[in-house]
Amino acid sequence: MKPTLIILISLATILISAQEKQCSDFKTGKFKYSDISWSEITSVRTDSTQTDYYSESNMELVSKITWLSDCKYKMEYTKVSEEWFKHKIGETMIIEIVEINDNKISCRNESYEIEMIKISN
Repeated sequence: MKPTLIILISLATILISAQEKQCSDFKTGKFKYSDISWSEITSVRTDSTQTDYYSESNMELVSKITWLSDCKYKMEYTKVSEEWFKHKIGETMIIEIVEINDNKISCRNESYEIEMIKISN
């Protein structure tokens, strides 16, 4: 009986820890922002790019993503669909995932902290 109990406890521990999400779970996917002022933006991220779609203005903003560590990446704007936003091309920022809560991540750069919600893979 004792070996069976040890095996069951070990399996439960493995299953519980396997369900915890890590930064790598958020490197790709489709995201929305929880902040109402950013609610029109949908972000689609691959391992090397992020495209932000602005629903109200039909604008697209494409960025190159370079992962610096498991939870930190550099984002460089490479393409915009609106002429008035062309000055952003070449700008970079360092973003760090500072907290994970279920399907939400809190991200921080030198200017702000914002929460993103992963809505699909």
